[in-house]
Amino acid sequence: MGARENELISVVIATRNRDALLAESLTTVLNQTHRALDVVVVDDGVSGTTERLVESFADPRLRYLPATGSGAAAARNQGARAAAGEWIAVHDDDDLMLPRRIAEQVEAIDASADIIHGAFVNFDAVTGELTLHPSREVSIADSLMSGYAPGHGTWLVRAELMRRMPYNESLTAAIDNDVALRWLANGVRFVDAGVICQLRRVHAGSITGERGAAQKRAAEAGLSALRERFSSQMEPRHGSRRKYPDFRELVAPFLPDALLGAGGQHRSGYACSLRPGPAAQGPDGAADLVHYEAVLLSVSGLSWREFYEVAGQGYSVSTVRVVNIGEWGPATPGDDAPDWAVAGALMDRRDRRVAAGPCVVVRSQPRAHTAVADAIRASEPATPALSAHSPSGRSVTIISYAPGGDSLISAARLERHIAHHPGVCDVVVLTPA
Repeated sequence: MGARENELISVVIATRNRDALLAESLTTVLNQTHRALDVVVVDDGVSGTTERLVESFADPRLRYLPATGSGAAAARNQGARAAAGEWIAVHDDDDLMLPRRIAEQVEAIDASADIIHGAFVNFDAVTGELTLHPSREVSIADSLMSGYAPGHGTWLVRAELMRRMPYNESLTAAIDNDVALRWLANGVRFVDAGVICQLRRVHAGSITGERGAAQKRAAEAGLSALRERFSSQMEPRHGSRRKYPDFRELVAPFLPDALLGAGGQHRSGYACSLRPGPAAQGPDGAADLVHYEAVLLSVSGLSWREFYEVAGQGYSVSTVRVVNIGEWGPATPGDDAPDWAVAGALMDRRDRRVAAGPCVVVRSQPRAHTAVADAIRASEPATPALSAHSPSGRSVTIISYAPGGDSLISAARLERHIAHHPGVCDVVVLTPA
């Protein structure tokens, strides 16, 4: 966990007469891996049922406020004034927040940042079609030339900034574009966290869908005024867009069950949680072998809500995939899915914004860590960077789980693994619990 794991983050949600969508949205917010949350729901509607919905979650981190103004901008400003955290995560009542969104953005907080933003993926509420909107670094010159502003639902903003320079309550469209351009024009510092933050629902009832033409006209009017004011800064400097080649595989498991079922698909694979196990020692008696026990949970029988709860508890779900019904079927002990899930969980323990090298994943019997240590020691002269005792600090990770049907791994075979993977980060030995 990072140094800011206990930092209180406020999430402000403005809502209006969309209880069913709000229920899904709140499920994703309350199941963040970052647990220190202050979730403020500002009700701008007239249904009279939203307060009961919020109360039904029975979560002390969740607060309901009836709107004192009128419109989305006023509701968002009211939520910002009520926020208890020093940082506010912006979220819409019909969107789905990915489980690691806040944790990953919190890691990017530093003195140079006023707003942390990221990428998002649109999903069609009828077909489930996914469209990536990648993130990039942004400047006033870039936005004036291109009209680009970071995705509103990905913002993590200093609360002080949002109160000092609030949303324009006279606008009914392009509210986020207007405030982003004003912030940029006043030197506010945007930082791209380089992560996918949310699944953004595209449907007929969304503000964009209802007022698309008005949003475009309002955005163009704001851009024209700012272009005239900052004409001297309009140099074509565009930040490079980040690439997410596997985004569909990463986000598809978080689509609601109705969309997966309509497409004849389901989730397949394992969620994995790594828990510290008994201390393990290296060949010279030093405690330099890291030992975990892997708790594996098949996701094939989990509902969407249950899947989000598991992910929010810190289980790695990076290797869970959406497949056609009957293509893989439920993952069963003895196939490669447990190995894959454990390797994915190990990678998830690293900084996800930095590309990690490969892992060697091998199966073994209990006490095989002795063979691992012997093999590492024997190979040290040839590959010192891989040694548990080398100055580079590379370590051996031993992970226990109970898939059944494993066979003993020999030191000689392990040495061949090491020799054939010179860029390896860890040697992972899976031992039956």
